[in-house]
Amino acid sequence: MTLLPPSAPPLRTIYVLDSSFNPPTRAHLHMAASALLSDRYRDREGHDGRQRQRRERRLILLLATQNADKAPKPAPFEHRLAMMVRLAHDLRAHLASHTAVTTTTTATTTATDNITIDIAITRHPYFHDKAPAIAHALASSAPTEHVYLIGFDTLIRILNPAYYPPPAGASSSAAYRPLAPVEALLGAHRLRVTYRGGSSARPSPAGTHAGESSRKTRKAERAAQDAYVEDVRAGGREAEGGRREWADRIELVVDGEDDEDEMVGVSSTRAREAVRVGDEAWLARMVPDRVRGWIRQEGLYVEEKEKKKEEEEEGEGEGADGGADGI
Repeated sequence: MTLLPPSAPPLRTIYVLDSSFNPPTRAHLHMAASALLSDRYRDREGHDGRQRQRRERRLILLLATQNADKAPKPAPFEHRLAMMVRLAHDLRAHLASHTAVTTTTTATTTATDNITIDIAITRHPYFHDKAPAIAHALASSAPTEHVYLIGFDTLIRILNPAYYPPPAGASSSAAYRPLAPVEALLGAHRLRVTYRGGSSARPSPAGTHAGESSRKTRKAERAAQDAYVEDVRAGGREAEGGRREWADRIELVVDGEDDEDEMVGVSSTRAREAVRVGDEAWLARMVPDRVRGWIRQEGLYVEEKEKKKEEEEEGEGEGADGGADGI
C-alpha cells in the first residue's frame, strides 16, 4: 500500500473510495461528496446535537492495481493516477460550492474546510485485505474506522462465497465458512453502498437516455436491494460464515446529492464509449471537467476507438454483425 502524498495525522473516520478509475466519473465524485457532506458536523457533547463543531474529514482515493474481475486496461496506471489527482481537484471545487453556517457562530464556511484527500495504490484485490493494509499504511495509534464507498454490485461481490475458496490443503470443506474472511472488513469497518439503478441502454448521440428506469421501477429495485441486506440481518448468510450484525454496518444510500436522475447511467464504460463515438456532450455528462481535460489532452481511450473500428471492419468482411456495441 502506498500513500501519496505523506498522510496527515490519523483521524477516527476515514472514507475510502476504491475503484479502477478508468476513468474517474461524476458518479465517483458524487459518491465521495455525498459522504463528506453528510459527515460535515459532529456532536461536540455527544448527545443533543445543539452544540456542533466542524468535523475533520479524510478521504482516500484508492486505486487497486489488481482487480478480482477486470484486467488492467485500457488506460495505463500512471494516467489513472493523474486523473485521480484531477478528480480530487474537481471534488474540492464541487464541495466549495456548498456553504454552511455553524450553530455556534455566524461565520460562513465552505464544505472543503478540514478535508484531507489522499491518493493511494494497493495490490490487494479484496476488501478484507485492503482494510488491514490501509490501517498499516496509516500507522494509526488510535482506533480508526474505515467507511468504504461502493456500489451495490460491489457489495454482492464482497458477500459472494465464490471469491473465498477453501484454503489449499484443507482436510475438509464441510466445516469451511467462505464468508469468514469478511469479518476482517465488517467486524471493524462500514460500507456506504449506493443503490444500483439506472439504464443499461446506450445514450443517443445527443447524450439523452432511452429506456431509463422510471422512478417507480427504481423504487422496486431499491426494495429488492434493501431485502438483500435484511436477509443478512435475519441470518440468511450464517451458514456461509456471515454474521447478522454486518447488516448494521451496511448503509444503503441514493446516488446524486440533489437530483438522483443526474447520476442515472453514469459509468466508466460509458465514458470510454463517449470517447469512442466522439460525443463531447455525452463525455461531459460522464466525467468531471478536469478529468475530461486530461482525457482529451493525452488522447486516452482513442486506441479503444480504433480497435472498435477495426473489429467492425473485420466483422463486415466476414458477414458478422459489426454493429454490436460489446459494452
